[in-house]
Amino acid sequence: MSNWQEKLRKGLTGAVTVAAGAVSRAAEVARDLAEDLTSFKALKDYKLAGHVATAGPGSVWRIFKAVNKKPGAVFPEASVWILDKKGLTDQASRAGRARGYDTVFEQQRRSCNQMLRIKHPGVVQVLEPLEETNAQMVIVTEPIFGSLHNVLTQFSDVPTAPDDRLGVSLSQLEIKYGLYHISETLQFLHHEAKLAHCNLNPGSVVVTRDGGWKLAGFEFVASIAEFGGPGNAGVTFEYTSACPSPWEEYSQPRLAYTAPELVGGCLASSDVSLSGAADCFSLALLTYQLITGRQLMPVGSSTGD
Repeated sequence: MSNWQEKLRKGLTGAVTVAAGAVSRAAEVARDLAEDLTSFKALKDYKLAGHVATAGPGSVWRIFKAVNKKPGAVFPEASVWILDKKGLTDQASRAGRARGYDTVFEQQRRSCNQMLRIKHPGVVQVLEPLEETNAQMVIVTEPIFGSLHNVLTQFSDVPTAPDDRLGVSLSQLEIKYGLYHISETLQFLHHEAKLAHCNLNPGSVVVTRDGGWKLAGFEFVASIAEFGGPGNAGVTFEYTSACPSPWEEYSQPRLAYTAPELVGGCLASSDVSLSGAADCFSLALLTYQLITGRQLMPVGSSTGD
């Protein structure tokens, strides 16, 4: 074997070893999370059966398949969403910001509460409301196949994903069907609930086990009537940091899918009001990505990118 071939072999071997180690560590983290759930009352009737998906900003929610222990339950299977507060806090502590994720945690509490409060077939159905300890947040929902982020990345960030999820792709018919249902849900939010979602992106849209597309990620939902009028404070999402920390990045909607009027505090002006158009803009960007396979605005996390 020639010298360059030997170097190539060693390089490939090293790369495979690193990748295998990363997958193993991710699987261990997921397993540890699943095992440390004995104190949650919401889970007393469920048995976890593996990490199958992720959702939310930076995939902070790990979604586990769960089986209901009660015979004849309306939902024999469910999904348990787990947010590892301790892991994120430890990460921030190493950067000298022990409370860096506090805003993110509060936003996710709000998201879970809104998901429970808003009753519509196009919103993820909550079976057991949010429970929280110092280490974790847990919520139980109807069975979830995965987020659109998972589908678009072929579940690359879920090392223990079942075989039926690996290499998954969407047909044009499935995309049309899914976008139709998301549009119906947005119509309800805008015209009946008088709300704007303000956070439509692949991590906030989930695909249920039966193939339906539903909305999650309600941490930035806002009443349309609350903004734009005299005396009302506008929404302010500042994307000015060139190198935002994870907690800064996760505490704002993803810039690549955010309407211009939500960037830079434009709604602080009484001349601009929040409307359903902001969600329609995000939906158009998501539609473009689903059809073409690429982002229309690959801007990263800063307006300076």
